[in-house]
Amino acid sequence: MDEFVLLAVSGNPIAHSKSPQMLNAALAAAAIRGAYVRLGATNAKDVIKTAKSLGISGINVTAPFKEQMIGLMGELSDEAKEIGAVNTITIKNGKTKGFNTDPQGVIGALEGNGIELKGRHILVLGAGGAAKAAAFGLTKAGAKVMIANRTVSKAKAIAEKFDCEFCEIEGRNFENMMKDTEIIVSTLSTAEKVVDSNLLRKEIILFDAVYGKETALSKDAKAAGCRIINGQEWLLFHGVKTFEIMTGKKVAIEILRKALADSTGSKRKKQNIALVGFSGSGKSTASEELGKLLATKVIHMDEEIEKTSGKTLVQIFEDGGDQAFRKLEMQMLEEITKQNGNVISCGGGIVTKPENIARLTQNCKVVWLYSGLQTVMKRIGNDRSRPLFNVENKEKTMQDMMNVRLPLYAAACDIVICSENKTPKEIAALIASEVGDCLKGGENYE
Repeated sequence: MDEFVLLAVSGNPIAHSKSPQMLNAALAAAAIRGAYVRLGATNAKDVIKTAKSLGISGINVTAPFKEQMIGLMGELSDEAKEIGAVNTITIKNGKTKGFNTDPQGVIGALEGNGIELKGRHILVLGAGGAAKAAAFGLTKAGAKVMIANRTVSKAKAIAEKFDCEFCEIEGRNFENMMKDTEIIVSTLSTAEKVVDSNLLRKEIILFDAVYGKETALSKDAKAAGCRIINGQEWLLFHGVKTFEIMTGKKVAIEILRKALADSTGSKRKKQNIALVGFSGSGKSTASEELGKLLATKVIHMDEEIEKTSGKTLVQIFEDGGDQAFRKLEMQMLEEITKQNGNVISCGGGIVTKPENIARLTQNCKVVWLYSGLQTVMKRIGNDRSRPLFNVENKEKTMQDMMNVRLPLYAAACDIVICSENKTPKEIAALIASEVGDCLKGGENYE
């Protein structure tokens, strides 16, 4: 069987990312056995450490980790060095190389929509990693680039690096700059108003990198009659390049575009949080802290199975083996997932049944808690209440089981979080910040 390829996207927050829909479609089209997951992390070092432990071979990086990654790479592409930010990483034999495909994303998005760049006056809003990449790519394409940011010192630094004009986003200088502007490329993450609507003219083309929600700038530009390029175009053209870097395979942009369109049209509410992962990964303790943090009910599936059956897990396995337990587990999950607003701590093997994965993904935001073999063995110790591990060669049994289950956890999860070197409270806080809102039932999630 072909080796399983695990890819990821990471940032903070990251649960909103649509890259998994897009890149999983690319994997399928290229006939690669693998999965592309969201990796929740607190900092760039956490991302790299988890990726190496999990065997992730390619990572996309978004805010706020792009610039943090520069000092953590074993090697950098020329673009990443010049821009000073990384958005794509490959890991081979433990060695990391950082790339930046954002220039291809912004150039491809504009030129792919029939927009000539050479000689055009282009205003870039913002001064983060994406703004640097845009300035780099647009100047290479021959455009006359202007940088504007609320913190003018940051805009000045980019302008000096790429030989552009700069100013603060307000005042007379900004008004004068807007008079010459033909194209606006906004890399600002905020949806709040930053540009006076009176400065927008119908001749201006707006390319707003924010997608998934309408910003005040996009709304005002639409009212002014401006042509608007969807921010997803940047994601699409970046996706084509990053997939080639991470896998060595090419993918047609139409495949990625269709995947995004299909995911947008299939939104449904998910109003539970389910924690999955191998035994000893910290699901029970983290779920208790998460329940306290979100003030909601916590359901421990193994405990519920023992209550309803009147037997311990050891007794269930002794009487009917793994098959008997899995049947009870499926029945229990069916009942639990009919409810809403709960935190569910699942047994380690729940993903071994396709029916369980279907139920979890239908009504739960699924969080995969990951810990490596040595950490798991240390936590489990000589605990005899886990029937599957009451064997002579426990380490080999666990490793073999992890190898089988890893693709299943990857396929089922909405986000993976490393539970090593984090307290239960820290894990719960990270989960809550990423997917906690789903318990309120006020938003739709893919």
